[in-house]
Amino acid sequence: MPFDITSLPVSGGVLVAGAAWAGLSAFVLGPLVAERSAETIGWMPQCERLVADDIMESGVEPELQLMLGCHDVLGVLPPEHRQILETFGLDMACEMVDAANDQKKRLADLKRQKLERAVAQAGSKCACAVSHMTVSKRWDFAVAAGSARTVMPSSVANIGASLLGSLASPSCANLIKAEG
Repeated sequence: MPFDITSLPVSGGVLVAGAAWAGLSAFVLGPLVAERSAETIGWMPQCERLVADDIMESGVEPELQLMLGCHDVLGVLPPEHRQILETFGLDMACEMVDAANDQKKRLADLKRQKLERAVAQAGSKCACAVSHMTVSKRWDFAVAAGSARTVMPSSVANIGASLLGSLASPSCANLIKAEG
């Protein structure tokens, strides 16, 4: 036996209007409220600082090695001692040590450049968090927008926590790789 809409205590127009309001709240007003709420709390600058600090903290290792070349060490020796050492091939060893030190400097510069590029891309990770939260909490924001914010789910009231959770989600967490 099919369901008879005329037996309901409200008219079909009210049901259609309610369904239209729910759809508008879920697919237009809810995402709009989510994005504007993130702007209101200043999420993007705060997130960019957070991500940049995290990248710099995880990527920078203190340089503990002292890079001395042979000429720095042997410069204190008298010329006749250096001449004796050079006859036994110390000048070739010095060239290899200097080449290794130059390679260390180049690697440190490349690592620093890679970290700077990752920090420059922090905004995309933060925008991903806003998009992820908007999609994953769509119905919570729809309820808040549809009820003119008289009903506030906890994920809407604590939008900062929702955004941090989205930032740590698998879809946003691996967006920027500074390691390796």
